[in-house]
Amino acid sequence: MTNSGMLGEKNMKESLLVLKGFSESLAHSGMSCIRAVGTSALREARNAQDFTDTVFRETGIRIEVISGMREAELTLRGAMMGMKAEGGSLIIDIGGGSTEWIISQSGSPQSSLYGSLPLGVVALCEKFVTGDPPSHEEISALSAEINARLHALRQKLAERAVPLTRVVGTGGSLTTLASMDLGLDTYNHEKVHRHPVSLHRLYALRERLFSLPSRARQAITGLEPERADLIIPGILLTIRWMELFEAVKLW
Repeated sequence: MTNSGMLGEKNMKESLLVLKGFSESLAHSGMSCIRAVGTSALREARNAQDFTDTVFRETGIRIEVISGMREAELTLRGAMMGMKAEGGSLIIDIGGGSTEWIISQSGSPQSSLYGSLPLGVVALCEKFVTGDPPSHEEISALSAEINARLHALRQKLAERAVPLTRVVGTGGSLTTLASMDLGLDTYNHEKVHRHPVSLHRLYALRERLFSLPSRARQAITGLEPERADLIIPGILLTIRWMELFEAVKLW
C-alpha cells in the first residue's frame, strides 16, 4: 500500500481464505444476517473494489467500506460494552493504516469527540523501519512523524479540554503489548482484555525491543513473530498517546 497504493496479491488471497472460513462457520451456525466492514486499507487502495467484488462472489459476504469517523464510533461502542462509563475516557484504536481516537465522558456517541489519523503501524513500519535493528536515525524519523501528528491534535483539543480518568486501547498492537506484559506463551484474550499496562512498563519494553534484531524480537514471549517489526511503531505510538494525555496506565 505504501509504495503502490494497491492491495497486494498475496495479502488479498490470504484475506480471502480467512473470509471463506468465516463464511463456512456462519453458514453452519445458521446466521442469516452478516455485517462486514472494511477500514483504512480498503478506503485507500485503488483496487479495493476488485477485492470486495471477489469476496462477495466467492463467499457471499458483502463488505461495507466505512469512514474513519464511523470506525471511531463503532470502536467506542465496542469498548464501552466491556466497561462502565465513569468519567472521561480516551479510547485509541491503533490499526495498520490509521489510528482512530475517541474522547468520551459518558460512553455516548452523541457526546463524544471522534477522529482518525493516518498513523498505522504497517504504513509507518514500511516507511521508516528498514534497519535490523532499526537505527537511531530511523527511530528519530518515526518519532518525529508521530509527534507532529499527535501534537497537532493535542493543540486542537486543548480548547475543548475533557478531564480524563483513563486511557483505553484496542487493536493488535495494544493487545500484543498486554500479552507481552503478561508473558503469555499462548495468546489468551480473556487475560488480555482490560489488563492494565503502566507507562513505566512500556518504557522498559521499548528499550528492549529497540535493542534487538528482528529474529530476537520474534522470540520474545507474548509477541507474535509476525508482529516483530510492527511492534516498533506500535509501542512508540502508544507511549506518545499516553505522554501527551498524561496517562500513567493503559487499559
